Amino acid sequence: MKRPRIGTLGGAALLSTLLPFIGAQAGFVASPMELHYEVAAGTEGALTLNISNKADDPLTVRMYLVDSRFGRDGAEENLDPGTLDRSCADWVRLEENVLDFGPREVRRVRVSLAAPPAARGSYWTKLFLEEISSPQVTTTVHGDRTYNIFMKQRLGVRIFQDVPGTGAPDVSIASMEIRESEDERHSAVLVDVVNTGNTILRCTGELELRDATGAVAEKIPMGSLGRFVVFPDGERTIAARPRPDLPPGTYTALALIDFGGDHLVAGDVLLEVPAPAVARGDERTGGS
Repeated sequence: MKRPRIGTLGGAALLSTLLPFIGAQAGFVASPMELHYEVAAGTEGALTLNISNKADDPLTVRMYLVDSRFGRDGAEENLDPGTLDRSCADWVRLEENVLDFGPREVRRVRVSLAAPPAARGSYWTKLFLEEISSPQVTTTVHGDRTYNIFMKQRLGVRIFQDVPGTGAPDVSIASMEIRESEDERHSAVLVDVVNTGNTILRCTGELELRDATGAVAEKIPMGSLGRFVVFPDGERTIAARPRPDLPPGTYTALALIDFGGDHLVAGDVLLEVPAPAVARGDERTGGS
């Protein structure tokens, strides 16, 4: 008799095989996924987080705070609470750090925030909700291998605090450059955007390509659908890619950013679009 084996597959194959089982085991949900405070300096406020146990089994959840730092490419890194200068982790108070749920139970959790008198601008942290109860095991068979699958779920709820009347938004374009591609016709314009103010900036941006006559040949949204976020003391590099069939010539790439202030911020760089190389098979020679 062949014994079932606990084995592994290649990453992509294993993931595609197990996703239906993993997705079916999501045990709890939280709402909302972002808590936005506007607590005046020297005062305290509170918001409510709704947590629902979606399973027919008891559930225990641990809650804890971390700091989040975002890189130039938008990638997020979790850090110990209180690491960042603009962390509000030390200001957040939870009624309980460990919550026990009965089957299908819904609980409303009060999350308080006390802003110190010297607080100015924007602050942020993240609240993790992590299952610590024993998870249910699901068994699935793939070929001659048997997998015992369990998942300990974790959700992150972002916390933002904006001190009313103290925001000083500002942004600058530190640099613009062209990143060449191998075929020279799929180059990207890189725009380094720096938040020089004290508030989280939710920017809209557009890159205009203007030809030698000043006419606009193309408008390219910067970021996701023309939007991107830059945190105080943070920097983002936004890549805008012109269409590959842009006619040959010299263009001015003009970045225009609206950061919510009383003016737009602009920067420019020259973009050279070469004529397509002639393929050997397309060359024509004369003869008698």
